[in-house]
Amino acid sequence: MFVFMLYMERRKPLNLVEQIFEKSTFLAYLVALLNYIATYALTILYSNYLQLGAGFTPWEAGLILLAQPIPQVLLSPLAGYLPDKWDPGILVVVGMGLITLGIGVSIMSYKWLNF
Repeated sequence: MFVFMLYMERRKPLNLVEQIFEKSTFLAYLVALLNYIATYALTILYSNYLQLGAGFTPWEAGLILLAQPIPQVLLSPLAGYLPDKWDPGILVVVGMGLITLGIGVSIMSYKWLNF
């Protein structure tokens, strides 16, 4: 698809390649990629911990891990509406702060529970 998009861009320029690689747009894509990598890694780590460390079955671990995607699905319409009303940059900073806070709380609770 990427090669096809480049081919179509050469035939009828839409300036998509230039728009994607503009500094602010590219940085936004990079931040989103890092965010998805972090949350995906947490899912894998939590799954392994719940099954191997805490002794849950795969089914039970899966049910516990549903605590992440269900609120994400339910809050997605709100996340699409808020940037129309407020500055998207502030929303991104708040969201990344909440993710960092959540990771920190989970690390601290893991340390407290294992003493």
